[in-house]
Amino acid sequence: MIRVFLFLIVFASFIAPLWGNDVVIPFKKINDLIIIEAVIENKKGSFILDTGSDALFIDQNNQNPSATQQTYQTLNGDVETGAVTIKNFYLGSIKKRNVQAFTISLSHLENHVCLDLSGIIGTSIINPHSIYIDFTTMMVHLYKNVPDLSIPFFKNEIDFNFENGVPVVKVSIQNVDYLFMMDSGASIHLIDKTLINNHSSLFANLNHSVSLETLNATTTTEKTDKYILSNLDIQKLSLKDLTIISMDFTPIQMEFSKPLMGILSLSGLSNEGIFIDFRNQKVYF
Repeated sequence: MIRVFLFLIVFASFIAPLWGNDVVIPFKKINDLIIIEAVIENKKGSFILDTGSDALFIDQNNQNPSATQQTYQTLNGDVETGAVTIKNFYLGSIKKRNVQAFTISLSHLENHVCLDLSGIIGTSIINPHSIYIDFTTMMVHLYKNVPDLSIPFFKNEIDFNFENGVPVVKVSIQNVDYLFMMDSGASIHLIDKTLINNHSSLFANLNHSVSLETLNATTTTEKTDKYILSNLDIQKLSLKDLTIISMDFTPIQMEFSKPLMGILSLSGLSNEGIFIDFRNQKVYF
């Protein structure tokens, strides 16, 4: 059995390359999700860019009758799905051949973004390319070789590790360390409910019974709470007054080296842009 991971969370002109030769792809930001175009089996479609997924997922309407059954993991537990082989997949000028993909229902996400979706692009498609998501120009830059980042462009640098194909980082709350995922497919920061109880003095409740959607075979909607977290540290960086949603991470906690206790939304870290160096496992913003 192959286990893949999908953590996608939603809350109800020419641009010159930044560092020289790269692949530049425009994107749309719809309800804080990054939508880019790619070509699958010679057909152009809209895809969600999701660093919280480690594989390529395609709309189940494109399912091959001969698809084999596999399992992928979501925040709501294991889900059985069909595994298919995509002969040709293009992301800009990057071409992937014979890519394993997994079928999934995208109807609820399509309703959320009011757009016909062809799939979800995870880290297996991007890695080992570096990626810069520029929120100011609405462009995704993909680099085969890591560009020179000595230019004082970014204020913050974070080291991360790969676990189960997704980037995770150690964060500290009141000097206690926890493992969080860094996710471009999350429209807001999320935290396990137990951490709110453990550090209640740092959390101010903003709203009860907000809607949170997590993707599994369809989409699960649950009611939860929204908070302001006064302080969270990532290595030398201190983040203040984060808007954050509580949820239960129990279904996937034990799949990691330490229990996964939260998700950092990449779009929630910077309004300007995020650079992810997959080869050297660093994030800049």
